[in-house]
Amino acid sequence: SFELPVVNIGRRQAGRMQAGNVLNVGHEKGAILSAIERALSSAFRAGLSGLQNPYGDGHASERILETLSTIPLDERLLFKALAY
Repeated sequence: SFELPVVNIGRRQAGRMQAGNVLNVGHEKGAILSAIERALSSAFRAGLSGLQNPYGDGHASERILETLSTIPLDERLLFKALAY
């Protein structure tokens, strides 16, 4: 998502959201080498230009801070209620 290639080795990330810069391969030496060669190729790198980040726009912290600044910081935050 930073317009850089990524090679994921193995299945740990299977089913997770990924950007277009990610190449998924098994743990075989040949597959890993092929993925690295592809990731370093000028054609693959050129395709990463303008890649959309699936994780957001990078401004989440500003929005969180803005929201938290509207919450009063008083004793109500200390009150714990049992719901059962």
